[in-house]
Amino acid sequence: MNTKFEIIKHSGNLPFSIFLHESKLVYPMNWHKEIEILFVLKGTIRVKIRDISYIVHQDNIILINSYEMHEITPLEEDIIILVFQLDPYFYQKYYQGFTEIIFHMNSTMLNKDANTYNTIKENLVIMMWYRLNKENTYQIKLLKQSLALVELLLRNFKKAIVDDRNHNDRSQQRLISIIENINKNYNKKLTLSHIADQEYISIHYLSKFFKNRVGIGFNKYLNLFRLNKSMNDLLNTNKMIIDIALEHGFSSVKAYTKIFKETYKETPSSFRKKYLSDISPKKKNTSCTINSRAILHNYMQLLAKDFLSGNLNQVYYLNINMLNKSSHIYNKENILHINFSNNYMNTILKENLTNITKDMKIDYIRFEDVLDKKMNIFNDDKSLNWFNIDIILEFLMSINVKPFIKLSYNEKYYTVKQWHTIVIKFINHCIEKYSIYNVCNWKFEISCKSSYYDKFVNLYNNVIKKIVSTYEQLQLGILINLNKYFTSDNIVNNYDFSQLEFVTIEINDKFYWKNTQTINDIVEWLKNKHINTYIHQSRNTNELYDTCFISSYFIHHYFDTYKNANLIVSLIDPMTNSKMFNGKDSLLTFNGLKKPIFNTYFLLNKIKGDIIDRGDYYIVVKNHDRYYILLYYYDKEIGNMFNYSTDTISYNSFSKQTASSISTIVYLNLKLCKGEYKIRTYLLNEENGCIFTEWLNMGSPIELDKEDLEFLKSKGNMRISVNNVKINESLHLESSIKLNETRLIEVIKK
Repeated sequence: MNTKFEIIKHSGNLPFSIFLHESKLVYPMNWHKEIEILFVLKGTIRVKIRDISYIVHQDNIILINSYEMHEITPLEEDIIILVFQLDPYFYQKYYQGFTEIIFHMNSTMLNKDANTYNTIKENLVIMMWYRLNKENTYQIKLLKQSLALVELLLRNFKKAIVDDRNHNDRSQQRLISIIENINKNYNKKLTLSHIADQEYISIHYLSKFFKNRVGIGFNKYLNLFRLNKSMNDLLNTNKMIIDIALEHGFSSVKAYTKIFKETYKETPSSFRKKYLSDISPKKKNTSCTINSRAILHNYMQLLAKDFLSGNLNQVYYLNINMLNKSSHIYNKENILHINFSNNYMNTILKENLTNITKDMKIDYIRFEDVLDKKMNIFNDDKSLNWFNIDIILEFLMSINVKPFIKLSYNEKYYTVKQWHTIVIKFINHCIEKYSIYNVCNWKFEISCKSSYYDKFVNLYNNVIKKIVSTYEQLQLGILINLNKYFTSDNIVNNYDFSQLEFVTIEINDKFYWKNTQTINDIVEWLKNKHINTYIHQSRNTNELYDTCFISSYFIHHYFDTYKNANLIVSLIDPMTNSKMFNGKDSLLTFNGLKKPIFNTYFLLNKIKGDIIDRGDYYIVVKNHDRYYILLYYYDKEIGNMFNYSTDTISYNSFSKQTASSISTIVYLNLKLCKGEYKIRTYLLNEENGCIFTEWLNMGSPIELDKEDLEFLKSKGNMRISVNNVKINESLHLESSIKLNETRLIEVIKK
């Protein structure tokens, strides 16, 4: 019979190998020293052991003993097998005679209680989970789990220690004897002549016999065996290469290097350096497909539910065709809000606005108090002076950002008639100075400082409608400051919105969360009228707004709460005191440092395009030959802590409450066109892109000098990793997201 002896490569420096197998190929008759367990997760296979065939269906397990000839044939197109191959000589150290034991485990024969088999299956899927996820101590956990599995085999599936191998043909017994001799003495001087003398056969016969039965020559097998044994020392010790070579039976370091280069195409030292990085516990094994992982996870939920609940909250498997077309285009405007009233255009503000427009596209800067007396719009002779306002407008034009001008009526300063006249003169000034071509792309927002509904109605009917009808070419809108007087019925029934280009809604946290439906009704109604809606939400002070915990909360509102509106985001914290962080929801601290919410806004700015897929924790966007996958972890209970809590939430107390939260793991299978791609990943968490964490590590100093600020500034950047890959049909990615993390994966076709 033509059979092949197989040399099994173990997982790292462990005494076994465990993997998920999906191949449709037939494994012809072969044998090896490892005990092999097959757990069929999907499909049906035929396993031939010696001369007996077994049909093994899904959810069944079968054991193949050491040195047993066997053949595996898939009987269906779609099969997934969990394969566990353990080295009996390692476990011999813990159980005398282990290498001589014959096990009989075959669930298709129903010779054991189902619970016994389920315990074996549970051990196997847990081991596979450890192998795929590679936590810091995964090898220790795997070894511990393997010992538990061996104990189960000894207790439930051990046959009497009878040398069943006597029934094998004599030539196989001879080969087993030779292989065991190599196992015990591989690190000594071992020659073909020495083995031939022990077996009482000629060197020529032994050489021919060995090659026919194993498939390779004796010396090559011996060198490969020595090489496999040396890998533990190479990868897990600091031993010199020459010492490793000699300790594992090679005659010289030159001989060791020669066989190593033939096998791995590089020298032992370069392999050690590169491979140590590849097997780092922080790196995940992504060799198996999304389908395999999904099936494994189903078995985890079935067999090891308690283990699963204690090790992760959620696992998601996404199969996404990135070539699909989408009718939903995501292209929200980026609008930042600034208060110029106290400082028209100071150096810090100018510098930060200039830098931000280099990092991302900003469509509009919204600013208010243009007609406030603090802006010194009146000369001594009561004529109008637009000098200070022009400084702002000219600067915005110089950085290619359009003005979003809030024109507020304040009854303390003007009558309605006076205010109307000033507004007309201001708009005319803008058109004359900057041209109608430019000004028609600006936004003019007309509002009333009073929160009373009747005063707003009066202003709307007597002034705003006239202004809108006068300047039909301009983008004119109104501001609605929602409160108990401004209900959806009042707004829908009492205003003619037909001539308005947009409506801005200003609202505070407390009112929003008590009137969520009212807001949604108004936004939906305006959308149906084809009127753009802008939301500017005034939030209560909360220390968490300075941390990376705000990221997923902000993204959730960006895509879900305000999905039909554009958000207006505050650019910079007001300087209420010299303390660096004050719990405001602006993008920058008062002295211009980037907070985590800035990085979140930056990521959202990148993902404009066609929405390919959308879920509770992710969004996938396509923009020509660029693809974006944004992953975040939004927890509703924690969201409610932001929304409804009347007490200030401290970072320390929040961190303690969420310390036990565990990662969400996402497996992605992305269908793409064949070609070369660049994969760029942005990671925002407490260690990457969060200056608040670094400030805490510094001791939360109140006063910061230039050197301190430069250090914090350097910590405001997210972690970026880049990889280049060749793709045939699909790209497999794996990512884990914690509560305080946001990750953007950018796939760029070269």
